[in-house]
Amino acid sequence: MSDIKTRIQVAVYSEFRRVPLPEGVLLFTSALSREGKTFITTSLAIAESYKLSMEKPVLFVDLSSYNQEGGSILTENKALPGVADIVGHGKKPEKCIHQTVVPNLFVLPYGNAPVGFEPITCLSALKILIGQLSEKYRIIIDTVPVFLRNRGNFDPVELSLLADATFLIILAGKTPMEVIQRSKLEIENAGGKLGGVIMNDRFVRPLRNELGMYLRWLEWIPFVKYPVRYLRARLGIY
Repeated sequence: MSDIKTRIQVAVYSEFRRVPLPEGVLLFTSALSREGKTFITTSLAIAESYKLSMEKPVLFVDLSSYNQEGGSILTENKALPGVADIVGHGKKPEKCIHQTVVPNLFVLPYGNAPVGFEPITCLSALKILIGQLSEKYRIIIDTVPVFLRNRGNFDPVELSLLADATFLIILAGKTPMEVIQRSKLEIENAGGKLGGVIMNDRFVRPLRNELGMYLRWLEWIPFVKYPVRYLRARLGIY
């Protein structure tokens, strides 16, 4: 394992190790594309695999035919057999699960879909597969965005029924609120259990610190300098 990879893994673990995730099969989607979904999902998989409390190894399942980035990021290979080979070609799961350089982290890539592959016809087989694998692995699933689904993709709304919790990843300042609400309703109306919303690229200062910063700026104005100091003293903001 290279020194650079080790440092990256340690940095990812330090950043994501305190994200509270429930037990069971977890599924991650987003409302739109380019929200940082795959980066966050692979990072959480790495962080989970390092936790001492984990009783099972972590299995990252890439069900995003849109770019298949999750599996290739962790294995550095896009041509490996995966889910599509199992449910489409009848390949054995053990031949499609690949060890990564991260301890206790395995990957089941999207794989090589056969000609005329229709994911919607494979949902029952996929449900059985996830159920079998969940006995051995802690499963984290990456899917396509809710509003990017088509006949060539596994529908993330349908897939939410296979998971114990579904997380919606949104990009701060980009995703319209009505799109977020629509995605949430689609998942819940289908019967999926929404575990939460993860806001990407968002830095929120504590209100007290932010108010203190603005008050310090106001102190530069001569005629409000002393009233502002009095207000800071009364509020206990220094």
